[in-house]
Amino acid sequence: MMRLQIFLLQGQEYIVWDLAEGPLPGAGGISLLLDRRRGVGGDQLLLVQEGTALRAFTGDGREMLVQGAACFVAACWCGRRGRETEAAALLHRLDAAGRRQLGAASLQRAELHLTDCFCRQLLGADEARLAAVV
Repeated sequence: MMRLQIFLLQGQEYIVWDLAEGPLPGAGGISLLLDRRRGVGGDQLLLVQEGTALRAFTGDGREMLVQGAACFVAACWCGRRGRETEAAALLHRLDAAGRRQLGAASLQRAELHLTDCFCRQLLGADEARLAAVV
């Protein structure tokens, strides 16, 4: 079983992937995870790596530019994990106005539990996607 966190901020759902929980799936797996009918559902997948390296992915599995709200969510995730130095560094990426605006916004959090079967589907989604093309 894999445990992930999902955050709701300003109407956007962010799922934070922790590499300590398991390997990151490819574009097909990310798309499946963020799909609201077949997967968990969400707007972005955030990968917080060691230090303050942060990557964001869209619902179709493409990597995208990390925006301010994603940095704020990642900082909150780091803070909850006891990684205060990394949380402060991520918040520092935001300008003062952005920190005030996002800090005043309502942030909701829930824990997701993905079954081993669904995790295998995530990892196999890219193989199925390639087989459909060939």
